[in-house]
Amino acid sequence: MRQIDWDKVEAKQDGEFKRMKPGGYILTIIEAKDQEDFERLNLKYDVAEGEFAGYYMDRNTRNGWALPHFIRSYSNNAEGHFKGFLENLDKSNPGFSWKAWWKNGANPEALNGLKIGAVMGEREYEDKRSGKIKVTLDVSKVCPVADIREGKFEVPAVRKLNPDNTRSAAPKSDPIPAAAPIETSIEPGTEECPF
Repeated sequence: MRQIDWDKVEAKQDGEFKRMKPGGYILTIIEAKDQEDFERLNLKYDVAEGEFAGYYMDRNTRNGWALPHFIRSYSNNAEGHFKGFLENLDKSNPGFSWKAWWKNGANPEALNGLKIGAVMGEREYEDKRSGKIKVTLDVSKVCPVADIREGKFEVPAVRKLNPDNTRSAAPKSDPIPAAAPIETSIEPGTEECPF
């Protein structure tokens, strides 16, 4: 058995750990990958600053959970939003120029290590093991880092799961009667990794 210096370990009870809450965070892009077939960037991230700095990397190291990610599409319909994302990177990272990045071939790896402001909101999902409805945090919006530091953001309402998207949902041909209660169990801040 590995030797542990117990004088340096703080005792905790089961279920005692800090959980991120909806709000504004400064993120670091850990890994940017171009998914050319889908015309989008897949951006893995971690929290860069504050009380939860390194939160996801710690969970990755401790539990082997994948780092969370968000997607930014550069398809024809999303070009304006993608340009907004690039401008937010520009405003958040002195010395980075998205125009120079684009002109030089737009290598996704050049985005690794850059910071971005993000508003994290809660989203419901169905736990595949238990079938229960739970909540997790997702990137709802990206913005300049300065907006997060100055509190210039609003936290969105919980994004509800469409009942038709759950395994336990009734078939459309057999609607649930209006009087029948729908039982769900929402467990905020679940420790289980939803992805």
